[in-house]
This record gives sequence, C-alpha cells and structure tokens, in this order.
Amino acid sequence: MTSLRSGVKLTLMKNTSLNSKDYTLTKTKITSGLQCHKKLWFDFHVDPIKKDNFVFHVGNRFGEIVRRNYGEGLDLSDNFDIRDAVDQTKKAINSDNTNVIYEGAFIYLDTLVRTDVLIRRKIGWELLEAKSSTKLKDEHIPDVAIQSFIVKSCGVNLSSIKLIHINKEFTYKGDKNYNNLIKENEITDEVILKEKEVINYIKKLKPLADKNSSPNISMGEHCNKPYSCDYQDRCKSLLPKSNITSYEILPYIKKDKKSNKIHERKRY
Repeated sequence: MTSLRSGVKLTLMKNTSLNSKDYTLTKTKITSGLQCHKKLWFDFHVDPIKKDNFVFHVGNRFGEIVRRNYGEGLDLSDNFDIRDAVDQTKKAINSDNTNVIYEGAFIYLDTLVRTDVLIRRKIGWELLEAKSSTKLKDEHIPDVAIQSFIVKSCGVNLSSIKLIHINKEFTYKGDKNYNNLIKENEITDEVILKEKEVINYIKKLKPLADKNSSPNISMGEHCNKPYSCDYQDRCKSLLPKSNITSYEILPYIKKDKKSNKIHERKRY
C-alpha cells in the first residue's frame, strides 16, 4: 500500500466484492436498536415507513453547505454502490492526493458506516459528523462513537473527532453567504469513552435480523426519546382492544411516579 503523510495505512476488508449482503447493521440501525429493540426489529422485517420530505430536505441542504465549507475532495454522497464506495474510500485514504472525503464507506463486524467528513491532518484524520441541530445533544455521542469505532477498526488513525451543527447565532444576509453557519464541537474524549460499548451494541442487536417474531416490549417513554418512533401506530394496533389508555405512554410524568404505579398494579 502507499504510505500516508499521516503515517497510516488502511485495511478495509479482504473481500473486495461487497454487496448489501456483506453487512447487516448500519449506524442508523444501531441507534434505532439502542432506542428500542422492537423498533430495530421493525426496521429489519417490515416495509419502511415514508419519512417527512421536509426533514430530508433540511438535512441535505445542510450537507451541501458542509461540503462547501470544507472544500473540494472525494465526494461519495451520491454513490450508493457500497462495494464501489468502500473501494474508493480505501484508495483515497491510501493516496497522498486526497485530503478531504465526504461520505466515506467502512465495513467492520458486519456493520456499515458512512462518515460525513474526513479531513487529513498531519498526525491522522479528523472525523466530523454533521447534525442539522443547533447544539450538541447527549444522543450524538453514541451516534458518533459507532462511526469512530468502525473507522478505527478498519485501520484509520483518527487524531480528532468533532460534531458540526448549525450556529444558532447565524443570520443569513443573502448572496448565498453561509459563512459562520457551521459550529464545531470537539468531542474526541467523550466519544473514545463510548467506543468501548459499541462492540456490545453490535453483538446484542445483530441477532434481531434473524429473529422471527418481534421482541415483547411495551410502549413507554422510549417511544419518543430521543426520537419519535415511526412505528407507534403499528405497536398500538397490537395492543388489546380497550377504551383505557395506559398512563405509561403519557409525557411529562416522572419515572418514579410511573414506577410506583407499576408496583401498585402488580401488588393487586
């Protein structure tokens, strides 16, 4: 392999003939499973629910601004051929001619991740994950940790890890000038701590792809935290017919009060 200026070589996968059967999990599926195992089971086994086009439009628009902000590089954002995307990412990492990679593809332990931005630095690569939110949120750390764990496991030296999001102080003044729209948050230390848990995520969640029936999980706070689940109507349809709605799905009720009610119900 060609040596890198950062002193790193990349070994992605020995098998170069990749297709959709060469991975089971993705970062999105893992984060789905962390919220609810039943949610991930639905992701695997039922037809996907159509998403809000507006949400996708906002994300894609922010992605365009991100690519403009970090300059020219290898852009794989429109490449959905996983075999080719992985191969191009590998070549770019091992080439001295590419310093920025958008939507790089990596597979390890049957898990695929696509990195928003990778920038070559003197001592390694900088990984940046873009979120169209206005601040760093707790759920972003495990999200980015999944990516960094897979990328590092493929042999890439990550010298720093950042989350980039929308600067809420930004004011658009026209002329397509989006300078200062993007804000960077250094999260390397937090992500490294969380990386230790990723291998357990994979071991626990991967078997759901082959499970014939959905996990028996009741509806509750997790249906809307950290994200509103698309399968709530499906879960409600599986509940016994009743005119009574469980208090457990109501928002803004403290966990201790719910717990007390559950214990009272079991006692009687």
